[in-house]
Amino acid sequence: MTVSDGIADQRDPSAVSDGMGGAFVVFIDSRNGDYDIFAQHLDQDGNSLWTQGGVPVCTASGHQYSPIPVLDGAGGIIITWRDDREVFSKAYAQRLDQSGTALWTEDGLKLCDAAGSQVDVWSVSDMSGGAIVVWEDYRAAQELYAQRVDGSGSMLWGAGAAPVSTGSDARNNPCIISDGTGGAVIAWEDSRNPDKDIYAQRLDADGNPQFLVDGEEICTASGNQQLPKLALDPSGYIYIAWQDNRDSNLDVYAQRINRSGTSQWSTDGIAVCTASGSQYSIDLLPDQIGGVYIIWQDYRNGTDNDIFAARIESSGSESWYPGGVKICGASGYQYEPRLISDGQYGFIACWRDRRTG
Repeated sequence: MTVSDGIADQRDPSAVSDGMGGAFVVFIDSRNGDYDIFAQHLDQDGNSLWTQGGVPVCTASGHQYSPIPVLDGAGGIIITWRDDREVFSKAYAQRLDQSGTALWTEDGLKLCDAAGSQVDVWSVSDMSGGAIVVWEDYRAAQELYAQRVDGSGSMLWGAGAAPVSTGSDARNNPCIISDGTGGAVIAWEDSRNPDKDIYAQRLDADGNPQFLVDGEEICTASGNQQLPKLALDPSGYIYIAWQDNRDSNLDVYAQRINRSGTSQWSTDGIAVCTASGSQYSIDLLPDQIGGVYIIWQDYRNGTDNDIFAARIESSGSESWYPGGVKICGASGYQYEPRLISDGQYGFIACWRDRRTG
């Protein structure tokens, strides 16, 4: 099915299930000259339910980037993005109802009034009709701040947003998941030590930190640890996986923490895959019975990337095969794998593939 077939560029798509077999899709579109944000609702047969080519979410001056949709619990979505209409980039949001009508201020709400730029904007549902948004913030240094916006468009964590981790050393590449109780868990790359490390923070429904101030250490091993990903299992434990070069090549490591931020596995995480070559571009998914699936692109064959995956039990044991099982080893490159649940304790994987060029 075609989401938008205009003559201008459509890029940066992101989608979320509508819970009825269809999906909401958001993207940036240069039909007006600058990149603006548009959205479309597809039913279970792939039919467009909103205006052909998508409904406008934001057509303000300047570019808008990286839209993320989350469900609002009432048949619509909340969309967040990075917005360059001002001198400095800012985090914005808009809510669309089930007909695609914007419910908040035209061209979106600014989520933070602090000076400096807000970039690398990510969001999740707050499970109460609103959204929790995190971004890299340059009001003082390269820090992390977050905002919770409710269904009416009110900012619940103050005009300046809630600090996630602050300091003179860079915090970047944040990821975020709902904690299931109105708050969120955030993980990121942190440069407060000589190398990049992985830290995490949990904010409650009022934006208060539940881990150590400025974040809990997840991995401070030698070498760089980068690009963390998060998952929450039904019992409330949090899984974090990242790419790790403590042994010169990029490998896959992971950690399990409880709701207080206490690590459940070995200090600095367990090795999921340390095969030859590099392993990176990670995604993960709870198996719904206490463990987690982890998938990655893998260069162990030395000629092109393949896709491998592992299942890690709650104890930290690998239940399939050491170093993972091969999901796809076709010729050419396979990369950027992603996971979703199959609804029966397994997963469906997809990836980009260049076996045909």
